[in-house]
Amino acid sequence: MSDDIEIRVIASLNEPEYDWRTVSGIARENSLNKDVVEHAIFKLQMKGVVVESSNLDDNGHEIFTTKKKYMRKGNFANRILTALSDKVK
Repeated sequence: MSDDIEIRVIASLNEPEYDWRTVSGIARENSLNKDVVEHAIFKLQMKGVVVESSNLDDNGHEIFTTKKKYMRKGNFANRILTALSDKVK
């Protein structure tokens, strides 16, 4: 997997009009296969760059954001939990 794909995924997650993104939304925006996006998100989670919400979107899909974006927008208690985990509670 290229660093270019990870950069594109991060850019999609950092779009200001979205707090959280689905794999399918990121894939559609970047004309990528969902499996490629899922793999990139997994790698970025392992690097501590991306976090997954413990909640699902209205359609039951997992949602993601960057840890940096979440730390800016999340409340204090949630930021502490996020610092200790790769899943946002």
